Amino acid sequence: MTDITEIIEREFKEYSKKYPNAAMAKYLNNFFFRLPDSRFDNNGYYRRVYTVEIRKKSFRELTEDFAKKHGLYFARESSKHSELYLNQSPEEFYATVDSLIEDCGLNLETIQQMHEGTNTMTVLNDYAFPVYIKLREMGYTHMELTS
Repeated sequence: MTDITEIIEREFKEYSKKYPNAAMAKYLNNFFFRLPDSRFDNNGYYRRVYTVEIRKKSFRELTEDFAKKHGLYFARESSKHSELYLNQSPEEFYATVDSLIEDCGLNLETIQQMHEGTNTMTVLNDYAFPVYIKLREMGYTHMELTS
């Protein structure tokens, strides 16, 4: 099996070819929205959309509910979601992100200051890249973390 570091390097190399002046920003895209940000409800930009009622539902349930509501079909086998992600609730996923921030030796106060600064996306994604790597090592897909 290929090491996740090799996969990330290969993916990043492709982004570097396509976007030579902004490879990291394009590669990590919206990853920084998954980081804590006290300016928003539920302590984050993406986190704010999960109301109390749905915070504990699994992403699988949320995806299936959305598909039913809009007359779509959700096929796990064609999904770009990992089983890990689908079986977690938003609450569990963001607790994992927050725990890894600490495990990687990153500072929550620094992250908050970066959210409030300029060029937020680039600065935060660079700073939090070790968290992204750990999440990928755990089994999350690139799409789950960056879209």
